[in-house]
Amino acid sequence: MPVTPWAADSLTHVQSPVVQHTWTVYDDSAASPVAIPGARNVKVTLDRGKVPFGELTFDVPLLTRTNDHTYAIPYSPHYRVDAGYIRDGVPDTHPILRAYLTNTELVFTPEGPMRRITAQTIDTVHEFPSNRSYNVSDSFTRVKQVTDAINASSTPWWRLINLTEEAGLPTPTSAQLAVFRNLNLDVGDTVGDFLRSMAASLGQWIRPDHRATPVTSLIIGPPRVDASAGSTDVTPLVESDTLIRPSPNAGNVLDLTMSWPDSTGALKSARKVYPDPSLDTVGVSWGLIIVKPVSVLARPANGTSLTATDPTAMAWLDKITRARGQHTFTGRAAYWLQPGDWLAIGFPYTDEGTNTTGHDQGPLDRIEFNLDSGTMSVTFDAIYYG
Repeated sequence: MPVTPWAADSLTHVQSPVVQHTWTVYDDSAASPVAIPGARNVKVTLDRGKVPFGELTFDVPLLTRTNDHTYAIPYSPHYRVDAGYIRDGVPDTHPILRAYLTNTELVFTPEGPMRRITAQTIDTVHEFPSNRSYNVSDSFTRVKQVTDAINASSTPWWRLINLTEEAGLPTPTSAQLAVFRNLNLDVGDTVGDFLRSMAASLGQWIRPDHRATPVTSLIIGPPRVDASAGSTDVTPLVESDTLIRPSPNAGNVLDLTMSWPDSTGALKSARKVYPDPSLDTVGVSWGLIIVKPVSVLARPANGTSLTATDPTAMAWLDKITRARGQHTFTGRAAYWLQPGDWLAIGFPYTDEGTNTTGHDQGPLDRIEFNLDSGTMSVTFDAIYYG
């Protein structure tokens, strides 16, 4: 999953005075993809903080329907969206999303009756209760070892997990391995929560491989919370920008509640408050204490209660204490961008009376592409200024 543009000059091309966007929605269920005629109002949303990670919506006129299977959930159709630009008279397009059909609606619009399609990435189908229990082996060091073991067992999950490992997978510490190997799954626990808990305990990130074939793949890799993989200066693309300080995601005290069903289906919960460590040394007289309540449907790492070093808690505490401000901007679509990419956005500011220019920087959290207009709306938390 590259963070660089599709071509070295892609960012420059998008800044041209006139840019011709192009896109196609395909029924990707068969061996040979079929373009869907009349698709319009096409939107692709990618959000690293939600399940599903990716969602596609589009309308298609009822009169252009040719195959009911294309829009019938029992047949598990899935779609591919290719998007890009006309360059030197030739389409330069790439897949930006592959997703399964999850919902259809009949809507009446000024353009006539439409079938409105919603499709989501494969992670949405992993939110099911486990049909089996499992304890992570004391010899395992990778999430894929767990999924492979369950897939090959005599009692696999109702859906097999196709997990691939991204290059640069971070090596877990001994402390992380101890937490990872202490994880367990009971009957009724949500499989998706278990997968995310395992990845978080190792300092990794699991999400759908939303551009690749097969559409069923999950990928695990680095959390992408720094600029080490390269950054994109989106300043030239910005048409409007809203900056909120502090970010709505910011805080210096985490109030975390985790809830999960036990083996009987009864809902259990655990709660713990995690202060920013700097509060213990700096004191509180210098500024506000901002408490960020967070509730997640997941099981604590030790199975019963939240500890001082629970990996889910540590990940959330890191997120809220690093969020300085939140940018939401719109502009021309840079179709290669995706959550986790490192962005920089520049703006003038006044520092002790001197006007200078710098950049807010941070990882992309959410992006929505409006393919009909060739625009995008992006949200990211600024972690630092540079």
